[in-house]
Amino acid sequence: MINPDNYYQYHKEISVLLRFPPFSTQRNEDGDWELAEEAKEDMNTYHSEVIKPVAKNQNPDWELEGEPFEEFREKWKEELEEAELYQARYGDDFAAAAKAASGDE
Repeated sequence: MINPDNYYQYHKEISVLLRFPPFSTQRNEDGDWELAEEAKEDMNTYHSEVIKPVAKNQNPDWELEGEPFEEFREKWKEELEEAELYQARYGDDFAAAAKAASGDE
């Protein structure tokens, strides 16, 4: 079941993971963080299409079927798992994780 509390909890957890490799180490030809930008766009789409319509009436007790970011987590499963490994090893030291991912550790 999706409700405001677990939606915001998952949103926060995923947002932190997007700061770890592989999201933070793959740039596109414009120099932007390609994976991170694509994943953020997916998160924004989820919010706009799923959460915003049900939350717009400002009912703090809304609920939806399913799990928060279920499709997002399935699409980005391997990358999120890799990011979780970096987080487990480096805590909140995003720079050290990126350095390790690039082989400069």
